[in-house]
Amino acid sequence: MSTTPTLICDALITRLAAALPSHTRLPNAYKPEENSSLYLKQAYGVAIGSGIDTRRSLSCQMSTSRSFVIKIARKYYARENDGASKFVTEKALLEDLKLVRTSLEKTNPIEATIKSDYAGDGGIEYVQTEDDSFMMIQAVFAVEYFEA
Repeated sequence: MSTTPTLICDALITRLAAALPSHTRLPNAYKPEENSSLYLKQAYGVAIGSGIDTRRSLSCQMSTSRSFVIKIARKYYARENDGASKFVTEKALLEDLKLVRTSLEKTNPIEATIKSDYAGDGGIEYVQTEDDSFMMIQAVFAVEYFEA
């Protein structure tokens, strides 16, 4: 049942690519606004968050709970005062998040983990680059795993 953070990261990326096949992976998930507009058009990324020792052990293996911040971005094609067009993009982001949640919350979503739980998200936010404007949602998933 022991695993490594590397295996979990790889499994997350694999799951995201399968859940969002029309999206591109962000080269820099920590600062989305620093990515090229080509990447942000329709993208996902994973930023590795904090981890805590759960103070549980099993057969000399320690349990860790680590947060992973999944960021999903989409370009919106709307003028400043066109709320209806912006709302289309907002709804698309919520649907993207639903696909990700469904993929990660299946039974034993990531091999060798105890559980993977959706902890919440920060809502829709705007990302501005030099060239374009995008919308993004950041969802936090807590993944608990045993490590030798």
